[in-house]
Amino acid sequence: MSSMKSKTTLVLFIGLLLTVSYLTPVNAVTDAELEALEKQIEQMETEEKEQAEAEEKKKAEDEAKRIADQKRKANAEAEKKRLAELEKQRIEEEKRLAEESKKREKKEKKEKYTRLIAEAEQAVTNKDKELAISKYSEALTLSPGDSVANSGIKEAKKLMDKECYEILGDWNVDWALSKNIKVTFDEDNTGLLHPVPHLSVNWSCIDSSARKFHVIIQSTIYPNKQPNEWKIALSPNGNSLFGTAESGQPVKGEKINTSGLTKEEKSSNHLIEVVSDICSIIIGVWRWNDLLRTTTRFYEDGKVVSKNILKSEGNWECVDPEKKRFTFNTWNKKRDIQIEDDYKKFHSVGLLGEKLNANKISDDPFEKIVPAKKSSSNVPRL
Repeated sequence: MSSMKSKTTLVLFIGLLLTVSYLTPVNAVTDAELEALEKQIEQMETEEKEQAEAEEKKKAEDEAKRIADQKRKANAEAEKKRLAELEKQRIEEEKRLAEESKKREKKEKKEKYTRLIAEAEQAVTNKDKELAISKYSEALTLSPGDSVANSGIKEAKKLMDKECYEILGDWNVDWALSKNIKVTFDEDNTGLLHPVPHLSVNWSCIDSSARKFHVIIQSTIYPNKQPNEWKIALSPNGNSLFGTAESGQPVKGEKINTSGLTKEEKSSNHLIEVVSDICSIIIGVWRWNDLLRTTTRFYEDGKVVSKNILKSEGNWECVDPEKKRFTFNTWNKKRDIQIEDDYKKFHSVGLLGEKLNANKISDDPFEKIVPAKKSSSNVPRL
């Protein structure tokens, strides 16, 4: 660029010199004119230099601006990409967090549902009707239309109020002349009366808040016989019962335990079935081989009546079912009975201690029996 400017200045200088030479005689060019010419040339060179520098500067500025614009555009594009990547990451993170939250909520919901169903089932086991329905209903809100919760609610509604189940278990009951009768109340509203298990027991809860119950005791051997009915109530702590029988006789008792028997236990408890069968074999009318041909009636409620020319009442008890041993008490004397394997004959003793036997003449203690011919004696033997 400087070489071109020098050449231009030289051309101008030569041209100016030729012009001066042409217009003015050689001897007329003075030093002053030459000096002025030099100054003019120098001025021209200075202007050309300044112009070249200005052009160079402008070109440099334009290049710098171009580079700056290019860099700015590159930075803007990079920033745009960075922000786009950040937005992408943000969206992906939000999606991930949303999925995790959804999975966590689903897991918590499932765990809560499982817990509620377990609590409801436990409430059913505990006979807590209100709590069971509440827990099943809450589970149903978590899983609308759920078959387990719906069926659970239906089963829970079949339960009685919780207080009604306080009667479950074994009780020692005093009823009329019978003392310490063992009565078992089971969860299916039935029960057993020991030691006379062929008497069926059915109970119902008539007022849960007052813990009042209606108990029906019916003979399974003589179903047409008028049943005994109790109207009883439990104490606030559930450990005592009191009330009256239909005849007006008092009924009171104390709880032994709270177990009772489930339906499954009843069906599998062979021992109770065996005891029930053996203990019931004494029920009926027996005739002794004593002089007065005494008849003794053993009733299902534990009552016993011996009769010849006199009559005496007492109680009987099944003391060893496996050995078929019983005791009874008439005429104020307690005696043992041993029933033979055919269940038609037993051995015992008379009032004086003499050995006697008796034969079973009827399974129905209420059956009317024609008196047998007596031997000549007016002394009661049984």
